[in-house]
Amino acid sequence: MRADETAVLPGSTMSASPGLSQSAGTGTMTGSAAMGQAEVQQVRQVQMHASYQPQSQPQQLDSVAQVQALVQAQAQAQAETQPPRRRAGVACRRCRRQRTKCLHQQGQAPCDSCAAAGAAVAATCSFPTRGEKDTDRLFRRRNNGQLIGQDGLVSRLSSSPPDRMSTASPRPPPSPPQSSCTSTTSAAIITTATASTTAPSFPPHDEIVEGCKVFMSSYFQLGFLPKAVFLERLHRHPETASRFLLASMLTISSRFTPVLVRRYGSPAATTEFFLATARDMAAAHDNMYRPSLERTQAFFLLAIAEWGNGDRDRSSVHMGVAVRMAALLKLHREEAYVLPPTASSDQIVRAESARRTFWMIMSQENLHAGHMTPAPFAREDISACLPCDEADFAFGILPSAATHNERAALAGTLPALRRPELASLPNRCLFATLIQAHDLWGRVARCTASEPCPWEPDSSFRDLTEALRLWEDAIPARHRWSVWNLRGWCAESLHLAYLSVVMVVRLGNIVIRRIYLERIIKALDADDDDSNSDRTASAFWQTVSYDLFANVLELHEQVDAYARMRMRDEGFPAILVFCAYMCGSLTSYLGRHPRLCPHISPAEAQDMSRGAIKVLSELQPAWPTSAKWHQGLQQASHADAAAAAAAAVVLEAPPPSPAAAATRTNYAGETSTCIATMHDEGAALERHPFSVSVVQAPTPLPPRPWDGNTPRERNGGFEIVPGSFSLADNVNSSYAIFPPLDPFLDDHFSAEVTAFLGGDFQYGLLDMCRLRTSHTQPTQTRSTMAAITHEESASYAASGYGGRMGWGARPALVLIDMCKAYWTAGSPLDLSAFAEAVAVPESAAHLVAAARAGGVPVLWTAVEYTDADMADAGLFWHKAKTLAVWQVGGALHRRGLADWVSPDLTPGPRDVVVKKKYPSGFFGTTLATELQCRNVDTVVLCGVSTSGCVRATTLDAMQYGFRPMVVASACGDRSKAIQEANLFDLDSKYADVVTEEDAVAHLKAGWKE
Repeated sequence: MRADETAVLPGSTMSASPGLSQSAGTGTMTGSAAMGQAEVQQVRQVQMHASYQPQSQPQQLDSVAQVQALVQAQAQAQAETQPPRRRAGVACRRCRRQRTKCLHQQGQAPCDSCAAAGAAVAATCSFPTRGEKDTDRLFRRRNNGQLIGQDGLVSRLSSSPPDRMSTASPRPPPSPPQSSCTSTTSAAIITTATASTTAPSFPPHDEIVEGCKVFMSSYFQLGFLPKAVFLERLHRHPETASRFLLASMLTISSRFTPVLVRRYGSPAATTEFFLATARDMAAAHDNMYRPSLERTQAFFLLAIAEWGNGDRDRSSVHMGVAVRMAALLKLHREEAYVLPPTASSDQIVRAESARRTFWMIMSQENLHAGHMTPAPFAREDISACLPCDEADFAFGILPSAATHNERAALAGTLPALRRPELASLPNRCLFATLIQAHDLWGRVARCTASEPCPWEPDSSFRDLTEALRLWEDAIPARHRWSVWNLRGWCAESLHLAYLSVVMVVRLGNIVIRRIYLERIIKALDADDDDSNSDRTASAFWQTVSYDLFANVLELHEQVDAYARMRMRDEGFPAILVFCAYMCGSLTSYLGRHPRLCPHISPAEAQDMSRGAIKVLSELQPAWPTSAKWHQGLQQASHADAAAAAAAAVVLEAPPPSPAAAATRTNYAGETSTCIATMHDEGAALERHPFSVSVVQAPTPLPPRPWDGNTPRERNGGFEIVPGSFSLADNVNSSYAIFPPLDPFLDDHFSAEVTAFLGGDFQYGLLDMCRLRTSHTQPTQTRSTMAAITHEESASYAASGYGGRMGWGARPALVLIDMCKAYWTAGSPLDLSAFAEAVAVPESAAHLVAAARAGGVPVLWTAVEYTDADMADAGLFWHKAKTLAVWQVGGALHRRGLADWVSPDLTPGPRDVVVKKKYPSGFFGTTLATELQCRNVDTVVLCGVSTSGCVRATTLDAMQYGFRPMVVASACGDRSKAIQEANLFDLDSKYADVVTEEDAVAHLKAGWKE
């Protein structure tokens, strides 16, 4: 060791070290400069070591300035002992991927950037070894083969890389400088923030692959992904797959993937996990909103999953993102898909994938359309032709007229305007037919509002029905409905896509007529009441009714065939659930209004409704929303036996001849057999026990002679002569007895669709009903209220209870459980011990008479249990064994205790009977629907018992937005104390308790508007 070094060492104490840098002398500084870097480092280490020796005396710090100076000196000395930070020769994988500077200690992981991102990211920090392939940069390398558009449009489809299969989180924002006293807290904050933005862990790779297979084979059989190529790349190069796209795919298919359902516990939990994963990815990465093909697909699929999950608002936003990305990528323009003559098969497949992405967005937007919903793209702006056949897509073959597989076009788009024959090519593919069918559905759904004169030649009703007829006449034979075709498409694994075509077409024909159902019923009822009514108008509505239920029958046949062919774990699109519900919903009308289709008896209609219930019960485990529809149809299927028998007697007609009963006319003008077995193109298929034979409808009342100018319309086997029902010259005729109804009543279907998509069994009409509710101040006074006193009256009033709701403008009368069990000696429910309860039937009869005099709707609730072990009573059976009174076939039931209490308290032919199994008349029933569809705002309640079913129904009525008016004298219970306590509490909190006189006056007055 040299002398100058020896001179420095003795002064290396804490007290001497400051003086070393200030007065070491020229010789010392020169010597230090002459030393090598390693020697200087050694000297400094000795100095730092000596400064913390036990024999050194602690320095006395007399001021804050001295403390700060000491801290700065120590920090400077510590910084000088560490090697300088330099950019590493080899960056870690994460820094290479994010193109950030990678600083580390002598090549040791984690680097500074990964360490700052948190423990989870630091654990994944690694450096590539020499000679290793840099797969982390694959997504930045553009394949020249992708530049397939002449103007570079398609080359943009993947210009912005998506988030790939990696567990790295996005780069965290730079943190501010930290002092030694706050380092621990700041580190915890950084770790927490980073963990929140880190992408959730995915299930094992094989489970992801299984979910993708289910997605392609069950839900989207016709889609935008090349199945074999996508699965092969996912299997061999999982790192190249977009996590966002995979998460969005699994939001749809995971509920149908058994291995994923087992992992997460239930279909609903599985779906929620992947929905949360996809949403977190969309929110955490800014580049997710840069247009690319994969992100467009991912946002589209995420919107589909949210739509089916009932989150309509979020779904609309994400679908809007997909639409805007597609527009920015010019996917609606044909020039975006122009390929050079030397294009490879891979280029052709990718261009077709982009084309299919656009048309899938258009298709789903039409499926989700509602009244007055705008279309995402104007037809005159679309120049893209429809997708090619599945085989051409799989093999990467360009379709052309020379190969007899020319692309079809959507009617109204630029290619169809230039060449109209492209809209009806006889050899178009199933995908093209699917998009055209969904486009027609979108037109129908956006116009689901009734017109004052639908019979006019220029009405939307005429235009849409004619468009549906012409399109059906021109579709290829393999795309028409038949069980044989269903089998064929099932062999091609495209049966769900095929059903989406034929079912949506039937729905379109149903919906365009269903919106007039209330007017049809009123017209037919008026025809019964007035023998001089306009027979031409009656014939028009009767024909529309026949067409409606002919389409319902065919839709039921399709649902039934699918239910029998469906595999247990097979996925299905949500539209199939709605088709099953529509069949049950419309057939339930036939029980109350048999004249809608006389050749379907109420018993047959009930069988069809039960068939729909059976299908929904099978779909229920995989689609929880169907539980509400299943429960509602169950209640609607219980038609009153007496009313059904009476209707059967009135409508009894001679049976049709065997030839007439065995044939029907299909949409191509052909005949097919339909009795015990269905012979369809030579293949026999056993009829489902819930199926109903389709018979030739009777000829409507004689119409006017056809003038020969309007083409005949044939739909569902019923001949319609559109021109023969023009009522332009009948404006002053008896048709005036059919005034246009409130659009709210005619717009049933739009509400049903909205409720179906949102999972709201009450059709989503509650808000609409509230908008129509009168907001005038209550006019009810204490003189019109029942006198109710209680020892807690002062306490309730002091707490703010006891306000008044007041009467609305449109009341309805609801009678609760008015059966003999409550007024029969020896019955377990006998109320004769309470004198006031004995008078309840008489008071209720006065209300019924007043309601019928004022034209106010009358609805009844009745309890009914059909299971032998009372399983359908649930836990209620454990508390109340008296429910055996309503067990069909039971001993008490056979005594007639469940019968209506008296002839004066029996439902009329126009009344509604709702069967229930629990105290509330609203729970699990269609009562709210019946009231809302009639635009009722006030419910007059009476019945038994006050503390049970009356109270429960009253609470639900208030919660559904109806004004409950409880008639005290028409409600009964077991004792005076129970009766008065419940009436007092209801009047204070949930309802207005009124007198019989007040209720009778309002019911007789009818509706105020």
